[in-house]
Amino acid sequence: MLSIIIPVYNAEKYLKECIDSVLRQNLEDYEVILVDDGSTDSSLKICRSYESKNSRIKVLHQTNQGVSSARNSGIKQANGDWLTFIDSDDVIDDSFFLQFNKSPKTCDLIVGQYKGFTNNGNYIIEKEIPKGIYEGENCIKDFLSTYMNYPILRGPWGKFYRTALTKDISFNINQKVGEDTVFSLKYLKKCNSIEVIENAFYLYRKREIPSQVKYALSIEDSAEYLYRSYIEYLKLDIRCLEFEKAQFEFYKSLVIEKEELHLWYSNPKIKDVWKIYKRSFIDSTPDVQDNIKKDMTFKQKAEQFRRFVLLPLIMHIPSFRVRHWFLCNKMGLHLGKYSNILRNVQFLNPEKIIIGEHCVINPYCLLDGRGGILHIGDNVDIARETNIFTLQHDPHSNTHAACGGDVIIEDHVWIASRVTILPGIHIGKGAVIACGAIVTRDVPEKAIVGGVPARIIGWRKNELNYQLNYRPLYR
Repeated sequence: MLSIIIPVYNAEKYLKECIDSVLRQNLEDYEVILVDDGSTDSSLKICRSYESKNSRIKVLHQTNQGVSSARNSGIKQANGDWLTFIDSDDVIDDSFFLQFNKSPKTCDLIVGQYKGFTNNGNYIIEKEIPKGIYEGENCIKDFLSTYMNYPILRGPWGKFYRTALTKDISFNINQKVGEDTVFSLKYLKKCNSIEVIENAFYLYRKREIPSQVKYALSIEDSAEYLYRSYIEYLKLDIRCLEFEKAQFEFYKSLVIEKEELHLWYSNPKIKDVWKIYKRSFIDSTPDVQDNIKKDMTFKQKAEQFRRFVLLPLIMHIPSFRVRHWFLCNKMGLHLGKYSNILRNVQFLNPEKIIIGEHCVINPYCLLDGRGGILHIGDNVDIARETNIFTLQHDPHSNTHAACGGDVIIEDHVWIASRVTILPGIHIGKGAVIACGAIVTRDVPEKAIVGGVPARIIGWRKNELNYQLNYRPLYR
């Protein structure tokens, strides 16, 4: 039997497409385990609907604990000799399980192929691993040294695992990103043989939000997560230079405070990793460390100049086209159509800020992307001198440590002037924030809040069908 584990969280947009792609398969002996991780949309209802119509489908429901916990729950409930993971926003090709059925299933891991695809239907053909059976210690080492950096090996999906070999390993529920790579490395260490099958395509949906926007890590967490994958990678006793370089650069890119990367490089765990991984960047010479440090110092200064000198100058230019072009093309801001950012708006880490369509951001606002994603929906009106933070200091910390969280502002929200919104806040659709309010807790849909701290003082009564188009000349 094959156990198909699908972790689900707020996936109503794509979930039916995912499940239907599984049920279309020519497969008889299987079970589908849908693990709902505390969804707040209609995902659980969709799962229950499929469960009531198909005896092969089993639904597990748990409080929100993250995708790693959901996958672990699925593994515990798996009855099959083999298991595979499918993300709820992805799909599988009609031949995916057909090729699995044709396999003799004598190996410890069966690896398929994958394609990326976008919501507009474009497919991105990725590099394929040659079909074959790789067995024996030396053969597997050569295989992993060549292909370890391929996403199909790093991620949990697109492969078939022997269930028995997964029972004493699990996904780390306390790791925000990269826990799937650590799981894969642990499993690969157990493999005495690997089979690669052809024409079995896992279809991976390319999301609009890159990892550098979706995740934001402290220096300590970034170093710790890289170190965990490094430790498991060393156990494989291989050298895949592409993997080493990609891992090092990936975790570096997730550090919140770009201007403090020198502290990341001085972290003891990063120093340990660098001793091995530096070969992936440059030939080992006596002065390699000095050259790297000098280069990083120059990059840090250039980055600080771009963020704290050039960007404020650009934001003072009386042309929204110039401002928008620079923000989107040079600073990584995600800006929707027909939105307008007026002069003298201050940005902190704009690459982690997403602004929808038909929004208006008035002068002297501060938008902060340092501690997480700042996601602003469509038709949002933010008045002047509003401060929206995703990063702050923990008042109870003995070391004045920083802490942060995503801020989500849904469609048709109206934020009046001189409002302060703290990290981790979710403002519901159509809510209104009165002048001078300090928002310290979530705001319900269509609520009108005011005061310090902000409390509900009324409810909005319109239908929220207006569209903002505000682009004043020279402002």
